[in-house]
Amino acid sequence: MKRKRVQRWLSTVILGGYLLGVYRGNVALWKDDDPEPMRIFPCSVITLPLDVRQALLAGIRIETEADLQRLLEAYLS
Repeated sequence: MKRKRVQRWLSTVILGGYLLGVYRGNVALWKDDDPEPMRIFPCSVITLPLDVRQALLAGIRIETEADLQRLLEAYLS
């Protein structure tokens, strides 16, 4: 995913309790405790390194916009 696309998408999100994880085999983002992801990314977790897959399966709590941007760029580029 290109940096501009990530930044444009992030500009529409106000962080306050997000979780990055796996939904149907793809990287996904949830808001608060919503059972359905707010965004599913076209990135299959099987293509990611094992340690990243394990972290995503456990769920990665996102505290800041900078953390979300960094993780998305790392996982989706």
